[in-house]
Amino acid sequence: MKSNQYDLIVAHFLSIDHVGHSTSSIYHDLMNNKLLTISNFIEQLMNQMDNTTILFVTGDHGMRNDGNHGGSS
Repeated sequence: MKSNQYDLIVAHFLSIDHVGHSTSSIYHDLMNNKLLTISNFIEQLMNQMDNTTILFVTGDHGMRNDGNHGGSS
C-alpha cells in the first residue's frame, strides 16, 4: 500500500463462510474471532490508504443464524 503502485487490488476472504458452515452457528466464538480479524484487517488497510483511494467491501451472500447461506427468505 505504501508504494502506491497499484491500480486495483482484489482480496477474497473465505474464513467467515467456512466458520459459519463448520460451526453451524453465527454465535460461535470462532465466528466472533474471524469477524474481528477481518474488521481489524480492513481498519489497518484504511489507515494506510490515501484520500484518492476507494475501498469497496462487499459480500456474496447473507448468512442465517445456523451458519448457512441466507438471502432467500
